[in-house]
Amino acid sequence: MQIKNMNKETYQKLIDYIFQTCNIFELKKYTTNHIHRNLRVINVILNKKPKDLDITYTKECLDWLYNRFKEDSVIFNKGYQNHYEIKDSTLKEKEYKKRVEENRKTVIENSIFNYINDIATNDFLLRNANHLIYIREDIEVIGDYKNSYYYFKTDNQIKKEIQNINSIYAWQAPYFLEDITFYKNGICWLWSISHEEKCEIVFQKEDKEEYEYLKSIGIEFCEKEFTPTPQEYLYNLKECLKDF
Repeated sequence: MQIKNMNKETYQKLIDYIFQTCNIFELKKYTTNHIHRNLRVINVILNKKPKDLDITYTKECLDWLYNRFKEDSVIFNKGYQNHYEIKDSTLKEKEYKKRVEENRKTVIENSIFNYINDIATNDFLLRNANHLIYIREDIEVIGDYKNSYYYFKTDNQIKKEIQNINSIYAWQAPYFLEDITFYKNGICWLWSISHEEKCEIVFQKEDKEEYEYLKSIGIEFCEKEFTPTPQEYLYNLKECLKDF
């Protein structure tokens, strides 16, 4: 059942309940398919930026970096230009220049996004290495990205970090891993899509009492009545985590 509303206090109570009942949680990272290009961009920026400039994923910082590096001959080398900036005869000169500018801005912004996200991901994984139990990678690349999924065991130590985030929907890149999901005995119990502010709890027929309890701590559901999820929609982790 989809959650309609959840304030900070309710989120704290929900996490308390989850860590009593769920034994595994999942976080996701989007990995770009342009790793080598991003490294080239970041290396140039780190070597040439002012020492007192903190790289952040803010409009002010991104605009400054774009204006400083939009003509850089290493970032936008001949190989890049020949591949991405071949003149389109159907475009007027003004339209062509606008497309070039938009593409170059996107390259810089995506590189900064992935640079910050890599640091945040590595920091989280190092802090919680003793909780990490499994990593699953997408086989196919979707567009320019593929997904990596990290599975952690739950205990009171890592619960404090989860509660410090203050919202299910705050799990968003570049500063966090994304789309936190919780599993109860290998079955998906709560899943979320952070950037869409979408969260759903998977109830089975016998979970009516649990549903009533969650309502009592302040969770609002979109549905007016208790509606269990059909069995075929339950995501089962038991096979890939059978040794846990």
